[in-house]
Order: sequence, then C-alpha cells, then structure tokens
Amino acid sequence: MGKKIIAITGASGFVGSSILKYLKNKGFEVLGLVRERSSLEKLKGCENNTIKVNLKNRESIEKAIEGSYCVIHCAARSLDWGKRKDFLEANVNLTENVANACKNMKIPKLILLSTANVAGYGEKMKDENESEKTKLKFMYSKTKLLAEKRAIEITEQSKTSLVILRPSAIYGPGDTKWSFEMLKMIEKGKWPILNNGKSRFTPLFIENLCHAIDNVLRIDFKNYKSHVPTFNITDDIVVSWIEFCNIIAEKMNVEPSYREIPFGVALTISAIIQCFCGLTGYILEPPLTLYRAIRAGRDFLYTCDRAKKEIDYCPDRNIETHIEKTVKWYRNITDHWRNG
Repeated sequence: MGKKIIAITGASGFVGSSILKYLKNKGFEVLGLVRERSSLEKLKGCENNTIKVNLKNRESIEKAIEGSYCVIHCAARSLDWGKRKDFLEANVNLTENVANACKNMKIPKLILLSTANVAGYGEKMKDENESEKTKLKFMYSKTKLLAEKRAIEITEQSKTSLVILRPSAIYGPGDTKWSFEMLKMIEKGKWPILNNGKSRFTPLFIENLCHAIDNVLRIDFKNYKSHVPTFNITDDIVVSWIEFCNIIAEKMNVEPSYREIPFGVALTISAIIQCFCGLTGYILEPPLTLYRAIRAGRDFLYTCDRAKKEIDYCPDRNIETHIEKTVKWYRNITDHWRNG
C-alpha cells in the first residue's frame, strides 16, 4: 500500500480513534481530523497524527486532506435525542462538505460510515437493499440515509470512489457511552431488560469494523458493478439481549440481576418522558427514549453476507473474547478513577 495518507474525520471519538490506531498499527500513514476543542484523550500516543479542522468549512477540510489517498468519514451525531436541525447539520451538511472536498481535491476514495439502522428493524435479516423500502422513524437513521444519498450525488461524476459501510451495534474498548454505561449498570444490577431479554440483535465489535475498513482500503472499486458499493458490517452472529448481558455479567464476576420492564410500559413511559423533555427545548435529555425502548424490545437483525463475499470480510465471531476485552478496558478505567 505504501505510505498513502488515510484521513479520518471524527478521529477524537470512539469509532474514529479506534480506526486511526488500528490502521497506524497496520503501517498506514494516518491523519486524524479533529475539531479545535476536541479532547485527544482517546488518541494518546497519536497526537502527532492529528490536525485541527473546521468541518463546517469546506476549504478547511480541503487543506487538511490534500494529498490523501482516502478519507474515512466518521464524524456524526450518533445520538437518539436532539433537535432535527442538529442532526441535519452534523450528519448531512458535514457529509456534504466532506464529499465536496474529496471531489474538489480529487481524493481517490471516500469511505462513508453510515448505519445498518437505515434498513429498519424486525425479525427478518435485513440486507443492504432494505433501505430503499423502509420508512424510518428516528432522526439519526433518517439523516444518515439522507447523507448517503447526498454523498452519492456529489461523488457520482467525480474522481472519488465512494464506499458506504453500514455498521450494526458497535461496542468495545474505548466506547465511553453505550459500552461503559451498560457494563456499569450490569455491575450494579440495574440494567433494564425488556421483552424478557428475548429480543435479538447483530452486534459489531469495534475491531471487526476496523478489519472491514482495512479490506476496503486495499480494494479498487472503480469497476464495481453496482452503483455504489454498500456493505452491512456485523460480527456475523445473532444474540439475544439476555444472552449478551449474561456473558457480560459472567466476565465481570457478578450475579446476573436486571430490572425487567414490560415492553408496552417502556414504550409508554419513554413517549411521556420524551414529550416532557421536548417541551424544554431539548435542554433536558430523557433517561429513556422511544428508540432505546424499541431497540431493546424488538429484533434488530442485519446480514453481512455481501461484505463477506465482495470485500473478503471475515469477522472474528468470538463474542466471549470481545466482551472479555471490553470488560478489561472497563476495569482499567474504573481502577484508574478510584486510584486518582
């Protein structure tokens, strides 16, 4: 591959920092694009591989990515709560800026990280084509799908080859949001379980996502048959919430103990709480959102068969090892905090 520069937006976040460190260890020359006030806590040892960029300013992006072989666009508002305009700004407008910058600077490849959620949810395994016929309810998924469409339109007649990756439920070391909070609450016996924990999902360990990106970087998509190469990325396993949580409890050496909530009750409570918090102008964040209730109470299943076939994606399917690594990271953080 040589020393072609791989630029990564959102490099100070969980996903972006994990990708940057993974690719650096693989011998790639990496450049993390971070905001002026971004914390570099997750990039310790890689500070010299970063550059301050204003993603709202296309010229700032163009200056930063000049000479790069590929831009991996990770920066996004990956929340389940907030104003519509904030989701549009972070997920659509910034994607447009990055795509236009790649087009103008003739960057050979742009990898856009989207979400498998654009295909909706349900008992049926969703493939990449489901997004064309699914009516989405939540702003995150809606704006990520819109971002895909805008990136396709912008790069269609350009020198930039666009590749879209749709990760499922990402977790692992470095995830100070979902993974950390989940482990903390399971440790305390306070993690809520809906539908008796029987609902199933397709998780994605962060290292498997990095592996998929590594493969994409090594493939030439110029003669790709379909319009834009688009791939779901998962661990290629299906697990129920109760199974997932019980493995975590086992690795943490705690007795499994959860707060069981009927699915219908969770939907009602989350709707009421969201309505109240919305009246505050979105200043207050609800402890339970409608999205979280649906995510825990219904199946979210996605197939990564296309990625296995077309980009030689071979995920590590050992969920126990994945959770062990995540628990070890969690213990290191909490021990560090306790010891000051």
